[in-house]
Amino acid sequence: MKSIYILADKTKQGDYYGSEIVDKGLERYMESFEYGDIAEHEVQIWEYPAGKIYDVVPDRKVSNADYYTTPYTSRGTMWLPKLVEIATDKNRVAEAYERLMNPPKRDGVLRRLGRRLRRR
Repeated sequence: MKSIYILADKTKQGDYYGSEIVDKGLERYMESFEYGDIAEHEVQIWEYPAGKIYDVVPDRKVSNADYYTTPYTSRGTMWLPKLVEIATDKNRVAEAYERLMNPPKRDGVLRRLGRRLRRR
């Protein structure tokens, strides 16, 4: 089976929560990361079905003025994101994948509100 990547965001409690399936190429997806988020370990990448958990780290330090830059700017390559495997947890990654692929159904009130908003 082909690997599917999941973005995991850091919660206020300090653990990570699978929040989004990366539907375009992983390298291209990581081009939108900001250095500050990566330097502060705000995201991880999880690989399904292998269950691998990767920390995303910058390949170099940048100046404070460039703290919120993406890897590629008009001035050239500022930094590059690298994946460092830190753990394997097949159950946790599989649960995140299943939850993201099968979101809970909205109740009737939310469904009706959604229909009204789409009509506008």
